Amino acid sequence: MPYSDLLRGRASIAGQIYVVTTVTRGRARLFTNLYLGRIVVRALHDPLTTACATTLAYVVMPDRLHWLVQLHAGNDLSQVIWAVKGRSSFEINRARGVRGCVWQPKFS
Repeated sequence: MPYSDLLRGRASIAGQIYVVTTVTRGRARLFTNLYLGRIVVRALHDPLTTACATTLAYVVMPDRLHWLVQLHAGNDLSQVIWAVKGRSSFEINRARGVRGCVWQPKFS
């Protein structure tokens, strides 16, 4: 399914529950390292994230994140995901001593 088909009809609705899946760039198995996986978990529980959305459940797998999230009023789903990915990328890169993209640019 083309990514544009996934976007068709997508809207950010307060109170709505979303299932989000995002993968690492090139499906790199970064999260076999427990410390790097915990960075993602901390980003989900960061006060900046919890002010915008409620995390209901998540699974951090070796190369991806599955996240069940309920959006709060006045927030945009894409912006919330962008922020989580940005915060976790910064910390993961810092821990690894590298620069570059950790996540694929899209999510479903």
